[in-house]
Amino acid sequence: MKTIALLSIPVALSVGLLAASCATFWLPRQAVSLAALLIRAVPVTRLASVSGLDPGIENLLARVDSIRRFAREELGLRETKSYTTFIQTDREYVVRVVSACPELSFERKCWSYPILGKLPYRGFFDDVDARREARRLAARGYDVIARPTTAFSMLGMVPDPLFSFMTEYETGDLAELVIHELVHATVFVRGQSGFNEELATFIGRKGAERYLLSAGAALAAYRNGLSDAGRFSSFLRETGRELGEVYSSGGSRDEKLVRKRSIIARRAAEYVELSPPFSGGAYASFDMGRVDNAYIDLYMLYEGEPGLYQRFFDRCADGDLAAFVHSIAELAKTGVDVKVAMKKILERVL
Repeated sequence: MKTIALLSIPVALSVGLLAASCATFWLPRQAVSLAALLIRAVPVTRLASVSGLDPGIENLLARVDSIRRFAREELGLRETKSYTTFIQTDREYVVRVVSACPELSFERKCWSYPILGKLPYRGFFDDVDARREARRLAARGYDVIARPTTAFSMLGMVPDPLFSFMTEYETGDLAELVIHELVHATVFVRGQSGFNEELATFIGRKGAERYLLSAGAALAAYRNGLSDAGRFSSFLRETGRELGEVYSSGGSRDEKLVRKRSIIARRAAEYVELSPPFSGGAYASFDMGRVDNAYIDLYMLYEGEPGLYQRFFDRCADGDLAAFVHSIAELAKTGVDVKVAMKKILERVL
């Protein structure tokens, strides 16, 4: 489920391709590509009756069915038709998503979409289109990333499909992805993209752990991955804090760019010397010297304030994930800034 481009971030992004289908020049190619993709989706019920079905696909369908049932019955997530269809593909990802921040700021570049409001990313089915958009933004002075993602949510309006490359996912990663996306279909607040992604990340991870426990599956490897992900995100967060101080300080643009490069180079050297080292994989070999504002901010979009959600989970939901989901869903219905409301509630609880 994880990619070298994003490491620990769940790769399921709410690109809202259908809801945004009247947006801009971007519309025609993306709408046609989405329709061409979805028309290939085969209902899981039809696949299940096929004799001689590939064992990997059969195993994927069984695992997802179990995860969906757990998400509905144990976590209280919305029942949708998502992940009840399957698409065979030769690619290892679905869309390439562009995100951007100015060179000397973490202010996110946002695109406007009907229904969904403003979101800090735009998805492209064609790599050429994605890279063209990335070059356009870079020419305007943005730090930009165009990363492959292996899932996207249409918020339950159209069923999100399974893809053949998901057969290779470990069960913990698969559970995190499915639950993450079902959270988006359950709780989504227009104009609060940070909250939406942070919530889905938190519940996706907690839910995956609970699912593995309920299924009697091994937790060690998944928890090791979460530990590495947390350390990686903390390192990026501190790098972002140092850079933010530079961006808000006095000095010329050129001076700030020099200090930016110096901080990134120093942090890259410190990353190599981290102790204890990461358990392996992409984290251990990652080149921290290639990060920029867009890369760091994307982690902040997903990771945000994990402590806030943990405190609310512990103190206001007594560690009950279903109660946590219900409480947050009720807050979201009021139309308030949910994170601000959570903090006010916690102040009263303390």
